[in-house]
Amino acid sequence: MRTYYSGPDCVVTSEVFLWRTAPARFAIRDLQDVGIAHHEITRPVPIAAYVAGVALLTAAAYTTVSNAAVLYVVVAIALIVLTTIVALWLRNRPTLLELRGSYCGKRAILYATDDARVFNQVTRALRRAIEEKNEAGDTAAA
Repeated sequence: MRTYYSGPDCVVTSEVFLWRTAPARFAIRDLQDVGIAHHEITRPVPIAAYVAGVALLTAAAYTTVSNAAVLYVVVAIALIVLTTIVALWLRNRPTLLELRGSYCGKRAILYATDDARVFNQVTRALRRAIEEKNEAGDTAAA
């Protein structure tokens, strides 16, 4: 039995795919139609923090500035800065990466993580294990 990948949350050998976090165990010979799915992990928009920041900056500007025109400029700058922060926060949402496939005729999530590096290593290991299984099957049939 050859080991293609061994990490803290997953092990891929020539005979078994073991997802320790789930926990789930799949025999390589029974896996079919393996593919990748991507999902954005949704996080709530920090509306309360946004409103509180605008309110605090407005209050601070109001107490320090007596000119109404300067107050409007300060509030506008605060809105722009806070909107940029929220936009950047939403832009950098992590992506959940999933390996899916058919196992004994049923669709299953084989593995999932938001770590792209580990996901790619596990995917390559599983691909090699399946290729080895297919090559061994072709040799046995010949």
